[in-house]
Amino acid sequence: MARYWLAPVTNRNPFTLGGDRFICAPEQDLSDFLQAAVRVRPPLLLPFKAHLLPADEEDGVCGADEGLFSLSSPGDIVFDGDPLRLSGCAEALLDKQSGSQEQADEWLEAIEAALASGRAPKAARSWLDAIRQWLGRGWSVTLLKEEP
Repeated sequence: MARYWLAPVTNRNPFTLGGDRFICAPEQDLSDFLQAAVRVRPPLLLPFKAHLLPADEEDGVCGADEGLFSLSSPGDIVFDGDPLRLSGCAEALLDKQSGSQEQADEWLEAIEAALASGRAPKAARSWLDAIRQWLGRGWSVTLLKEEP
């Protein structure tokens, strides 16, 4: 079964996934949360397949062999070219997620309104708190899908 990781992007160059990432579970709660989140424009969280983050070493295509990195390992994951290099697909995602702090604040307010109205699960509150904290530090946020 797929696992979804909420992760801060603590640096864009080199691309760095912060070590305080975590799994969003249960999956149904995440699904309910994302249904509320996608109604808000522009979207802040765009799920992305984790295995597409690194570029293949030889031809630079999106995705690389399994085992280059593990989201469950502690600490930051840095795509600085040694050994991980960020793929073009991941770079395109970053461009789509490049929004202003004002847009992020509007997104958070809309999601909080959805939570207050009972349309999102309780587990989403801790996710939202983490997102707010990360954005407050000037980081961006990504949602990564890890498939077995």
